[in-house]
Amino acid sequence: MTAAAFEHQSVMPEEVLRWLEPKADGVYLDGTLGGAGHARLIL
Repeated sequence: MTAAAFEHQSVMPEEVLRWLEPKADGVYLDGTLGGAGHARLIL
């Protein structure tokens, strides 16, 4: 598989959001930021 053919799929995004309980004034760092799936949901 080439890098161009790889597309990251977020796993369990709803569960992650429930666990994080993001707040409007919270500060979050998605250190993996592969396809930005979880970060996109928080933002």
